[in-house]
Amino acid sequence: MKMVPVFSTDDTHKLDNNNECYETVHLNETELDKKSSFLKNDLFNIKVNMDSIDNNCPKMLNWEFYTYIFFMIYSAICSLLFLSFTFSNINTLSCLVESSTDTSNEIAYEKTILMIYQVTLTLYGIISIVSIIYLFTEIFVLIRQYIKGQNFSLSKNKLKYKNWLKNMNFVFLFFVGVVSAIIYLMKNYNIYHHVSIGKFISMTHSSSSKPLITISDNSKESHGSVSIQEVLQNCPILNEKYIAPLLWGKNGHIQTGAYGILGHPELQRTYNERCFVVLEDKTTVVYDIFEPISKSSHEKNITLALCPGIANNSESNYIRTCVHYAQQHGYRIAVLNHLGSLKDVELTSNRIFCYGGTKELKAMMYDLFKKYPESKFINIGFSMGGNITTRWIGKLTEEVSGKIICGMSINQGYCAVKSSILFHDWENGRRLYNYIITEKVKQILWKHYDKAVAPHVKSGLIDESKIWAASSNVILDEQYHRRVYGFKSVDDFYEWCGSINSIPNIKIPMVFVNAEDDPIVPEQLYSLVQNICRRKNNLAHVLTKHGGHLGFLEGKSLKPNSVTWIDRFIVQYADAAVAAYYSQY
Repeated sequence: MKMVPVFSTDDTHKLDNNNECYETVHLNETELDKKSSFLKNDLFNIKVNMDSIDNNCPKMLNWEFYTYIFFMIYSAICSLLFLSFTFSNINTLSCLVESSTDTSNEIAYEKTILMIYQVTLTLYGIISIVSIIYLFTEIFVLIRQYIKGQNFSLSKNKLKYKNWLKNMNFVFLFFVGVVSAIIYLMKNYNIYHHVSIGKFISMTHSSSSKPLITISDNSKESHGSVSIQEVLQNCPILNEKYIAPLLWGKNGHIQTGAYGILGHPELQRTYNERCFVVLEDKTTVVYDIFEPISKSSHEKNITLALCPGIANNSESNYIRTCVHYAQQHGYRIAVLNHLGSLKDVELTSNRIFCYGGTKELKAMMYDLFKKYPESKFINIGFSMGGNITTRWIGKLTEEVSGKIICGMSINQGYCAVKSSILFHDWENGRRLYNYIITEKVKQILWKHYDKAVAPHVKSGLIDESKIWAASSNVILDEQYHRRVYGFKSVDDFYEWCGSINSIPNIKIPMVFVNAEDDPIVPEQLYSLVQNICRRKNNLAHVLTKHGGHLGFLEGKSLKPNSVTWIDRFIVQYADAAVAAYYSQY
């Protein structure tokens, strides 16, 4: 007698009940030895309930499932990133090869190397696509097995994944070897810096350098009693190499985001006084005052007026560390809190901050003039705050100019019209930063919905749905800011916002600071002010090789110093400016 067990639905179809040769008998696994029925032709068909058998087999544990899922997703993300870099480089190299019309042997050699590099990237791109498809297929299978509670053969899958990983490692090592050879062959050419791997090698192995200072040949001439060249000459930090933290500190993206992770939570975020100024449109301007905690070297009554970046305030990490360092060196600091940015302060008018608005800064400064009539002031702005500070200083009257010794702008973009275009490029990830900043502003609008949004929706000035759907600053400015601030078009709004037209009108000494690896403000923007500084003898531009956007972390090891490069420069700049100002009296 022959017994044929049925292990699956497919097998059941093969041994159909209608087949004359078979008769189906259903048995549990404990009844396999029972012969309860006989078949025609001496054949016996047993249909076993395999679900109950599976329940007795070892299943995939939770940690095993999550481990495999994590491994597969991580590998898929890496493959996607490599694919992105691959196609980005292929596109860049195609443009470079096509644009080159030089027929010299040197250029021909370089173009040949580039074509080989292109082919290599294309092959690896294809491999990455196959890898991504395979990974997502396996992730789907894993999840399906886990949800259905099916048996998971660890040994079989481990072997499969191990072989896949080994093969991918061989492919990756081969790719790295070929690319490294190509990079080495073209390292003496400018093209070396147009590919991602070349940029990475340049980034991690680049030597430290002194900041690049752009200044007029006639900058020795003083304005009032302060010469910008004299001030900068008395800043020792500008004669030192800026040393970014090992490896990661030479990456502008990491520098930009590092303060959110590597901030200094041990610093007490307390102010000595919170001040409120009400404007004519019922807007309440809020700023905080921090008194010095030690005596200054010059023992003068000096107040640093800080204007933070977009959606920031006195509680932001980079502001707080700057404030604390300045307090230690004997300075009083006043920090403007942008409208809507404080968590515990509600709006009193129907608007939030905007990129070019100087009303709040002006209100803070005039209130400070009343509070501290004997004090002299130094205006310092960060990113958007740098733009606002520059516009404010560019409009100073002669009377007010006498109260302000000098100014400083850090990491601003200068031209709103040009930056709005560049901000939509994917180069260096600017489009992603654009989206992040837009979402941050939308969060503030949502928080203050009743004051900043609802009245304008009710009046028909804005379309609420378009505001929440905005994925870039330009769309948000078109749908909200330019309408609330009374401009006919977003182009008119940007023309008004930018500080580039105000810079030639500045009469007091002022320095502009940018970083070469700033992912948000590229060379196309800061070169505009460099050209102006070459002509204006009261202005200067300082460019660091590293620092990102409002990062400027420094240190000789992987761990950054507790004080940033920009904190030290601000204090040295203030010390030098104060010394130069009072040396005339």
